[in-house]
Amino acid sequence: MKIYVPEVMPSYKNLKTHTHKRILLNIAEITKQFAGLFDNEVFIYVKIFDKIKGWDVDNKFIKPIADALILSNVIKDDNISKMFYCAKGEYSENPHTEIFVFEGQNVSEFLENYSTKK
Repeated sequence: MKIYVPEVMPSYKNLKTHTHKRILLNIAEITKQFAGLFDNEVFIYVKIFDKIKGWDVDNKFIKPIADALILSNVIKDDNISKMFYCAKGEYSENPHTEIFVFEGQNVSEFLENYSTKK
């Protein structure tokens, strides 16, 4: 499953805004049609594109993604036996976020194929 978010995930220092709540609710809304899609462990790959050079990907707040997928029942839980993730940041003139969700057992194949795409 691929989810396109037309904005950048908020940074921890900007959590007083309502951006994280809006993102959570929007992702939950667009993914509710996929309720029950995943029963097993899932891997979530988050690729954040921002219009700032040299920004730190670990400063982005990505919790709304997993919470939204739970809210829409796409995934069962985000505990250590049900979910794992990674986040990658890139510079882009078009700030946005791309989210990929799939069975955890397919992580090696996804990363190998995705990293070779330009």
